[in-house]
Amino acid sequence: MNRDQGQAAFLMSKSRAARMGLDMPQPGRFAEISRPAGFASALASQKLAFVVPDRMWRGYGDWSGVEVASLIAHAYLKDFIWTLDFERNVLVLRKASAK
Repeated sequence: MNRDQGQAAFLMSKSRAARMGLDMPQPGRFAEISRPAGFASALASQKLAFVVPDRMWRGYGDWSGVEVASLIAHAYLKDFIWTLDFERNVLVLRKASAK
């Protein structure tokens, strides 16, 4: 957690962030994602990403040949009602209603 920036919504490798065209953050800062990045309208507002070196990213585990672009954090998912649909192999997101 970076208290002055809040909480990052995504964790991703430096090479993935570069492919997305993100500006590399200063040490101790999060990268800012200000455009849709794979979730279309579900990423309408600016989100933050914690960018880690590729070597560290590879250390998170073997994904069995699946290319994982990023890990999604609670800072992102908390804005949605979501479920994993294992029959269709999709993550279903629906904007949560205001309380």
